[in-house]
Amino acid sequence: EIPMQLKPFDREYAYAYELEIPAQWRGKRIFLRFDGVNCKARVMIDGKPVREHYGGFVSWDCEITDAVAGGGRHLLALGVKDDPGGICTFHFGGIIRDVSLYTVPQVYLSRFHGETSFDAAYRDAELKIYAQLRGGDGEISFSLTDPYGRETALGKADLKEGAEQCISYK
Repeated sequence: EIPMQLKPFDREYAYAYELEIPAQWRGKRIFLRFDGVNCKARVMIDGKPVREHYGGFVSWDCEITDAVAGGGRHLLALGVKDDPGGICTFHFGGIIRDVSLYTVPQVYLSRFHGETSFDAAYRDAELKIYAQLRGGDGEISFSLTDPYGRETALGKADLKEGAEQCISYK
């Protein structure tokens, strides 16, 4: 008789790492960026749950500010599990790309994307800028710089916290 064994996708794999949060990061927002963790991930700091994520091939951010705000050393634990029957059936769970630790100010741009559409003669264009602010309301100014270093101011826009806005210049 063969004893029943757990299949690899029935297990949660654990990763642990000691984070050192510099004292000068106090007052800022602190994030971990996961560029690829397959497939179900649970993030814990000092044994306390912080965030879960599902899906292996997209980057995602995990804010850990509340858990590490005082600085010092903290234990990061990541539980990773495959998802049989779901979208991640071909790979057994694991960290498949880089993990980064970074900080941003309390109010920061969480999205910034530019898109340019030219006319048929490629003489005139429309510049669309998509921006989203986190942590509060604010103002952003835009300018273009030519190859000779001459700057042309385009204008300013007020951004409301959490709302993605499209600013257009022709």
